Amino acid sequence: SDEYFDPVFLSTNYITNLATKYYNEELKEAGLQEIKFKQASLNPLNINNKANELETKIIKRFNKNEISQYKEIIDVNSKKYLYYSIPFKRITNRCLRCHDKPENAPVGLVKHYGDKSGFGYKLGKINAAISITTSLEPDIKESKDYLYTLGIITFIVFTIAFILIEFLIKHLAKIKSIKEYSQELEQKVS
Repeated sequence: SDEYFDPVFLSTNYITNLATKYYNEELKEAGLQEIKFKQASLNPLNINNKANELETKIIKRFNKNEISQYKEIIDVNSKKYLYYSIPFKRITNRCLRCHDKPENAPVGLVKHYGDKSGFGYKLGKINAAISITTSLEPDIKESKDYLYTLGIITFIVFTIAFILIEFLIKHLAKIKSIKEYSQELEQKVS
């Protein structure tokens, strides 16, 4: 029916967020880093999906065909994150069934989200971007630990090499002085 709406079955965002939740639970159980998934929109039905400043700029660039994807290492609260975004599909007539005007949308959708946001979409435009963000902190820590260990090993190897070279130089100096002493004795005897 044109009046029916249930986000569990009809909201791509609801379904994706639920799948991401279960995926993150699996990642957490495996001891891996969770991801943040967002379907950021310029004009979302669910205000939690409102595009922030960066996402708004990215969506505008997608609409101008300046980029087809976006990736960047971002800093949030002094922590590094990998941010990756691709455009959500362009608005089609099928999208307009729910996102054209509130009076044309399913009654259940308007009851669920209200009639203030998520409407007035334009055919052919990109209104949303899918973004994935994951912390780089575990990888940065692992890299720092690796570099620290490598630095210590390098220091030890060079210290040992220096001591060996110093020992060899002193040993060769002794051999040279013994050889010279031996030649002096040989000359005195002859």
